Amino acid sequence: MIISSNSNENISIDDIKGLIIIDLWNVEIVDRWFKEFKHKLDFKKFDSIIVANYELALDSNDISQYNVLKDYSWSNYTPELLLPVMKESRSQQTHPEIQSNLNNNSFLILTPEGMQHHVEYMVPHVKDWLIVGNTWGMCTHNRPLGFYAMKKMPYNFYITDWSIIAAEPNSIEHIKQDPLSWIDCGHNLFRLKNDDTR
Repeated sequence: MIISSNSNENISIDDIKGLIIIDLWNVEIVDRWFKEFKHKLDFKKFDSIIVANYELALDSNDISQYNVLKDYSWSNYTPELLLPVMKESRSQQTHPEIQSNLNNNSFLILTPEGMQHHVEYMVPHVKDWLIVGNTWGMCTHNRPLGFYAMKKMPYNFYITDWSIIAAEPNSIEHIKQDPLSWIDCGHNLFRLKNDDTR
């Protein structure tokens, strides 16, 4: 459901410094999405990128996996970040377009607890997060780090009419029919309404 903003919330995508990627695997639907929308997503402008790609094959060449091992295993053992990576591993691969844009501020994080620890430890200044994900419903809503979990977290989570891949042909209709509440912030940007009524 879309609700009107009752404040002077004036934010655009350019103001958002965190990016969360959900299940952008190396599959055809993501190929098509990148051809149409990659010009709208500048990875370099984000201070922090959380890759919530579930079912990934373990791969130390994947920089988001490597960064989790480097920062949360070798010198600062943090099981709440490492154990979900092992538990959720399967055979998927992050889409090559995503992989080529990841850098040292990109981490594979799969739980709300892991995200909160990471934000507090590494990027406490990032409070606003843009979500880019695959499949409206199953992946974006129901994953451990999905919309139902996000609405309980102390951050602002945003989507656009183009950021959820399998919400075609009209993402706005999906947002209107969603059981979760989305605040229309203008600029084609919608903020997930938190449980604390923000």
